[in-house]
Amino acid sequence: MAVNSLPPMDRESVVNECYKVEQWLRDKNQQQDSLPKNVDPVLWSNDIRSRNEELKS
Repeated sequence: MAVNSLPPMDRESVVNECYKVEQWLRDKNQQQDSLPKNVDPVLWSNDIRSRNEELKS
């Protein structure tokens, strides 16, 4: 579904949710980058998939 086909209120909600997820991903990437390679990750692919599914619904 194209964003332009949504009513303005829904469009704003979608854009806000996308922004939140982008910010979350940036934060997690920064945390991950600051960790040594021998430490358990803070960013898991399952978390990314889960966030992606939240956006789809």
